[in-house]
Amino acid sequence: MSSLERFYEKFLRHNDYTERMVEAGKLLDILILDHIIITHTDYLSFREERLCEFEPLCGE
Repeated sequence: MSSLERFYEKFLRHNDYTERMVEAGKLLDILILDHIIITHTDYLSFREERLCEFEPLCGE
């Protein structure tokens, strides 16, 4: 299993952290654009994988 797959599994189980940050951002009027996990060889974008509800960007 690659390091990205390990991160992917972990953050799927703990996605509520990102959801809470997005909600907190709304309360503070801070726009959360993405949650990105970067490894030595790859990355995971919660926006690209649609793992969390983010505010739409222009053109989305």
